[in-house]
Amino acid sequence: MSNKFLSLKSWQSMALGLLCLFLAAQGCSPAKSGKLAAAFAKEGNWDIFVRENPEGPWVNLTKYPSIERQPQWSPDGEELVFISTREFNDEIYRMKADGSNLIRLTHDPYPDKHPRWSPNGKEILFVSERVDKNEELYLMNKEGKDLRRLTHSPSMDTEPDWAPDGKSIVFISDKAGNDDLYLLDLKSKAWKRLSPNPGAERTPKFSPDGKAIVFVSDRSGNNELYLFELETQKTTRLTENKAWDGVPSWVSNQKILFSSNRDGSFELYSLDLKSHETKQETHEKNYLLESDLQR
Repeated sequence: MSNKFLSLKSWQSMALGLLCLFLAAQGCSPAKSGKLAAAFAKEGNWDIFVRENPEGPWVNLTKYPSIERQPQWSPDGEELVFISTREFNDEIYRMKADGSNLIRLTHDPYPDKHPRWSPNGKEILFVSERVDKNEELYLMNKEGKDLRRLTHSPSMDTEPDWAPDGKSIVFISDKAGNDDLYLLDLKSKAWKRLSPNPGAERTPKFSPDGKAIVFVSDRSGNNELYLFELETQKTTRLTENKAWDGVPSWVSNQKILFSSNRDGSFELYSLDLKSHETKQETHEKNYLLESDLQR
């Protein structure tokens, strides 16, 4: 893992420690009603909140004295997965869209994180350190059973996301000594390195049509958003400023939601890929880092 990422991770841990005496970072994806789920410390503690529309109030779904992060809507918009430290360790949970019917899906002494629903809603992809305290990719069904390990390497494999067709996964790995984007074909188990460069890449997300991947890189010396087009293999820089831009997700094939501290605190911003217009979407002043929008 690069030194640049380690310094960022340490900074995030410090920021969260100031807010709720613990740890840090990451997640967006769309569904039918367009509800926005987000993880932030609006009420002094990191919880999962949902907002019906841009003008509506935030509703706290978790209300628990632990850290809840990394929310993601199920493809049908009926459920959310997220991680929580309520058992003193990052574990994965599932709940209904209104916060009811909470189910713990993982039970391991080492962290389980970055849960991602499969496109058909039947499986959950995630990262675990359960073997040798090393981050590897795993699959389980939505009940937390039928566990399958997808990667087996001494390197870090983390921050995965499904291709919309469910046939491949993009993830971050330091297999080559640097944090790069990799694509894993689930049928052949073959993987391909997508971003060989000296910078550290983070949080890749497939576009809804599967033609592009948005990700974060510090290749310029600062965390910025980039777009990788799978057909042309072309990479385009999307943001350029002195602030921290990260944790991107897709609203549509032409619009991205991301977190930035360009106004002094972490807020959500949208970026239109056609007009290149950036718009601040939240004004919470509460380190709003992670979000997921129903499509």
